[in-house]
Amino acid sequence: MSQNLFPIPVATPLQSKESGTGFTITWQRYFKAIGDDLMEANLIKDSADQKAFKYVLNGVHCDCNWAPSAALGVPAVVNLPFTSALPFSAFGTVYPAGTTQITIPGTSAFEQFFYIIQPARA
Repeated sequence: MSQNLFPIPVATPLQSKESGTGFTITWQRYFKAIGDDLMEANLIKDSADQKAFKYVLNGVHCDCNWAPSAALGVPAVVNLPFTSALPFSAFGTVYPAGTTQITIPGTSAFEQFFYIIQPARA
């Protein structure tokens, strides 16, 4: 996720005062950050510590997928790619806001869930 999405530069003028046309540098950076995030919105990424855990980031919405080749038999602890901003449910457990890792039951062969990430501050 781009570092330039938050905060939105609403206090900055949209157009350049010198020319009266075109966007100011601040808004150009903001629109570029939105475009960069949209380009990555459909890229499936692997977790660094567990290859069966994959995720797709779209703005602050993180869709996650757990699909090991076979059930592991023992619980797995997976670090989330981003800190959660809100409580969410995964694998029958409700995790609080600020969660950075989850525990996946050893009997789970497939699961999908999503959570809202804590946006990065510039």
